[in-house]
Amino acid sequence: MGENQVYQLFSLDDVNEISKNEIEVYLPIIYRLTKKCSNKIKGLESQLATVKVDTPECEALKEKQEVELKAWSEKIKKLGGLPTSLYQVKFVGDEGVFTWTYPKSVLEHTTIQ
Repeated sequence: MGENQVYQLFSLDDVNEISKNEIEVYLPIIYRLTKKCSNKIKGLESQLATVKVDTPECEALKEKQEVELKAWSEKIKKLGGLPTSLYQVKFVGDEGVFTWTYPKSVLEHTTIQ
């Protein structure tokens, strides 16, 4: 996605608390989903690089990217995460806020004050 576009994936009001144990169970699944999405987006970006801008083919490829990202977002949301940016997920729980960014395999923790 060559253009700088910002999409609101979910409102912060949509966040459900999730335990750290649940996050640790879901993280490998979220990693696989994100890797798959990332690979698809990279493939679409490669195709976009070969077509003329503002053509029907270009628009169709951009639409496929958007559909793929929205599907990824929905899956992450169902697993208790909040997509906050491209391949970054926030989890809110009683132990604080956890953030995960692809391709890392660990969570970053922030204590609730």
